[in-house]
Amino acid sequence: MLQQIAGRENEPAEQVYKNVQVLKGLTAGDLLKKMDEFGHALSYSCANCHRTTDFAADSGLRNKARARGMVTMLADVNGQYLPKIFPTNTPKATCMTCHRGENSPSQTMVPPRAPGQAAPAPGRPPTS
Repeated sequence: MLQQIAGRENEPAEQVYKNVQVLKGLTAGDLLKKMDEFGHALSYSCANCHRTTDFAADSGLRNKARARGMVTMLADVNGQYLPKIFPTNTPKATCMTCHRGENSPSQTMVPPRAPGQAAPAPGRPPTS
């Protein structure tokens, strides 16, 4: 994809790509980096969410719709909820916070702690 947008990496993503809905405001190059982050956090490739013959297509792509919802949720968590809980030194949640490299996050996000064991820092996996 970088070869396809060569020379346009710093333009707004919504001017370079078709059908950008929730990641508006990123540059085209930053959008590709964000897609790589998503893929890493979920162990996904482009084809898990996109028709690689038509990246803008939406029909029949359940994961693409789900990803848009997750991006919106993450923006709410980082922009509204975490600052209320941590007004200073506010941590940031990412896809990796819950997914940890898996397609579906586990039902239990943080394993139970032993009595007296300190809680892990928000947004960071617990240590053993």
